[in-house]
Formats: sequence, C-alpha cells, structure tokens
Amino acid sequence: MPRYFRNQLGDLPESLGRERRGGRVFDPTSGLALDWVNRYKTSNFGFIVGPGGAQLLQGNKLRTYLLVQNKDAATDLILSFGSEANLFNGIIIIPRGNYELIGGEGGGAFCPPDSVNAFATADVNIVVVEGTLSPYEMQE
Repeated sequence: MPRYFRNQLGDLPESLGRERRGGRVFDPTSGLALDWVNRYKTSNFGFIVGPGGAQLLQGNKLRTYLLVQNKDAATDLILSFGSEANLFNGIIIIPRGNYELIGGEGGGAFCPPDSVNAFATADVNIVVVEGTLSPYEMQE
C-alpha cells in the first residue's frame, strides 16, 4: 500500500479534523445592524365552516398578509370581506385550493383590513393564516 493512503481517506481535499482545529470562530452577526426588529408576525387558525357561515377574522388595519386554504376535497368555500358571505357575493375557493393576499406597510400590493367571512354548502375544514404588522414601540 502506498504511503500517502495511510491514515487518510483517499482524495479528500482536507482532513476531517479541520473543524476541530483552533482559531478564530466565525461570527454570523458581524456587520449586521442588531437593532433591527422584524415587526411582521403570522397566526394560524383552523375552522370548520358550513351552511350557517362564519366570521373568520375581525377587521384589522394592521393586516399585511392573508391566506385562506380550503382543505376539503369536494366542497367549494365562499369568502367575502366586510359583509356576510353567501353564494351571490363571495369569492369561490375550489376544493384543495387557496386564496392569498399580500400587502404591506410601504404600499404596493393590497390586503383588505375588513372582516373575513366564509360560507360553504356543507361543512368544510379550512385554515387561515393572518400576517400582521406590529405597531412601533413608543419611546418614553
């Protein structure tokens, strides 16, 4: 057996003990502004909605993201904003489909601040994800 194969694993570019060697530790926060805070947060809600309809979310002026997913395999979900959902005035979300709205503090896309209401002709399982913008903390 040739000498260079002893105590080595073939053609590896570096020894396996490299990460165990002493030296400077990499700091992933170097050069970052640590006073920055992500003010966006999300909340998940599960609902069962049927022929009686339901208000899924109250109005929220800080809402910046909304995802409504119809998890049912056969029944459409009807969605409306600011008014009661029914077959005549709502958005249809097909079975296993979803409806996503993206907005934000700086403008651009739109996410309605109104209440979110749903209706279905039979009981359906749905998931709602709401993203909100936390208000700025007041300095005293």
